[in-house]
Amino acid sequence: MNRQQSQATGATNMVRKLVVLLAIVVIAELIVMIGSIVVGDGPSGADLAASIVRILLVALSGAFLLGRDSDEAPAEVSTASEAPQQSDGIVTVWPNIDELTHTSNQRGLTIHMLEMMALAERYHHKLSVCLIKVSGLNALSQQDREETLIGISTVLAELVRIPDKVGRYDEESFMVIMPEADYAGASLVAGRLQTHLDKAISDRTPITMGVAEFERGDDLQRLLDRAQQALNEA
Repeated sequence: MNRQQSQATGATNMVRKLVVLLAIVVIAELIVMIGSIVVGDGPSGADLAASIVRILLVALSGAFLLGRDSDEAPAEVSTASEAPQQSDGIVTVWPNIDELTHTSNQRGLTIHMLEMMALAERYHHKLSVCLIKVSGLNALSQQDREETLIGISTVLAELVRIPDKVGRYDEESFMVIMPEADYAGASLVAGRLQTHLDKAISDRTPITMGVAEFERGDDLQRLLDRAQQALNEA
């Protein structure tokens, strides 16, 4: 929706709310007047004047709010539409996505892992994580290094299960978050990934993996430490 459409929609909604509010006030005033007539005590001129003043106050308040929102709406929409752009007009990358591989970055992986850990803790679900270390990248040219990382991310994305989350954890490692997988199941997945990566990636960049299963009471650092320990021992 563009800026003009957003502004028009917001103004229309405000007008509708104002009309409903005025209708409620008018109906309430009419009920009071009818009640006074029924009990034989008809509204006086002062009562009628007070009713008119109340209705006018509601109308003026609504008009003020409508005008204020109309003035502010374009600025809000403009800010939202311009937020993803830098000063040179280049669109920035999303904060949870790795710019090179277009998988989750460390921030995105961490957020997802914390969500999965909370679910696993509360509902006693299985959860495992696999760290994937790519060695030898520093010996490659920048182009070869980038092509290797992109190739690894592609293989991982194609082979993991549907609920799994793949991402680039740091400059030389990836992570696969595997909900509903215990250590044995995650190890099977890691073995399959290792086999395909060894075939697809050059021998100059050997790949090692470490798997850890979430245990109740774990915090994120404890779980990652076990995964790192398994990676070091691989």
